[in-house]
Amino acid sequence: QREVNLSAFSVGLSDVLAGFEFIPGAHPRRGEFGVAIARDCKGFSIIYNMLRALKGKHVKSKKVEILWGKNVVIESKKPMSWEAEGEIYSRKSTRLEFEYLPNAITLIIPEGWTYGTTIKARKAAEKAIEKSVQVPLIRA
Repeated sequence: QREVNLSAFSVGLSDVLAGFEFIPGAHPRRGEFGVAIARDCKGFSIIYNMLRALKGKHVKSKKVEILWGKNVVIESKKPMSWEAEGEIYSRKSTRLEFEYLPNAITLIIPEGWTYGTTIKARKAAEKAIEKSVQVPLIRA
């Protein structure tokens, strides 16, 4: 347990969130959450690290740290907003708690999809998957 001047954070089971490699090394079968923390970032520093996060290079910054854990608690003196999967759940939270529950959900991970690879390699796997799966096109 420690106190940091938090600028941004991300908690997840996957290395890529919304197209950004926020938590390199995270995988749903790893058995714990990955937590990316950016601290003491202001102004251009936030934008710079977000751009670097596209390819996971933000972790080289001294202001960014990746932590791991089955139970994650984030507390704030001031209320904060947070969202999950694009939905805003609260604008008034001062405490967030995440608990890893093994086998709580079933994930379908396509054959050929590998965690811990570059976005370029993933796109190649996605194209191969798309070619092997015939999905009917529905036009509106």
